[in-house]
Amino acid sequence: MNHLIRIVCFALAMTLVAGAQPDAVVAITRIEGKAYLDEKPIAAPVVLNRNSVVRTEDGRAEIRLRTGTVFLGANSSIRVLDNRPYNYNRLEILNGSAVVSTSDGAGLVVCEDTVTLSDNGLFRLDLHGGSCHFRVYQGAASVQLASVVTVLRTGKTMDLNRQCGDMIPWNDFDLTEIDDLDRWGRASRE
Repeated sequence: MNHLIRIVCFALAMTLVAGAQPDAVVAITRIEGKAYLDEKPIAAPVVLNRNSVVRTEDGRAEIRLRTGTVFLGANSSIRVLDNRPYNYNRLEILNGSAVVSTSDGAGLVVCEDTVTLSDNGLFRLDLHGGSCHFRVYQGAASVQLASVVTVLRTGKTMDLNRQCGDMIPWNDFDLTEIDDLDRWGRASRE
């Protein structure tokens, strides 16, 4: 019963905040395992502060953005930055893996390089050892390199690394190549 009351109060609070400032509600809506908000243990649901860091251990978290959702994998961390006056958030992948699902608004992600995500897209980012592996499962994305912009469409992948300048090739990948994090993100999308 306490859990139900907590969910109803959270939904009411999100409705009130959304009514006052439609672009202000960003929340962690689901956690499996351990998750931290600005290094403090949390349980979902919880509204994020501006410029918050979400980190997982042996688990994962679902973060609802203004115009999409981030599915953060195990042992991963992400910073959600306020991006006013725009109606989307700016994300910075700090470590690990994330699936980003966009809806009616584009998004910005920093994972070594800055990536602009299209509306209604599905993307995967894996940052390990200073190199970010980026895949477009649905939609399109533009990657700002040192002096040029590269556009990736569905089925394209690129390793992002600032030290490589403009010399980063893109490749095709198998769209059926997915893991548990991808399946979790897709199940929530349906």
